[in-house]
Amino acid sequence: MTFQEQLRKPVGRFALVFITVTNRGLSPDTFVPYGTVEIQDGEGRTYEEDSVVSFWAYVEYKTDIGAQVNPDATAYVIAAFDIPKRSDTYTLVPGSLANRSTGSILLSIP
Repeated sequence: MTFQEQLRKPVGRFALVFITVTNRGLSPDTFVPYGTVEIQDGEGRTYEEDSVVSFWAYVEYKTDIGAQVNPDATAYVIAAFDIPKRSDTYTLVPGSLANRSTGSILLSIP
């Protein structure tokens, strides 16, 4: 399979989210974006991370892809989402594998 055959095209557009993860606990922990964070559009639909595109973004931007983070250490992770073009405001929300009480972050995507 050639590199061109491996490229993925978005159904809508790709949103790349750069995440800084700091372990404030007392023991090492692992962070992976898949299932931990999702993007929600203004109509309440959620979009999971596209792990294949995230991998290519990880290679391109030289970030951590899923990080084993030691106490007080920081990792830099990238997550790619295929989101529709119909809305320009999205919210980063806890995913199905995350604690829903952790809150959310508002994103403005042009």
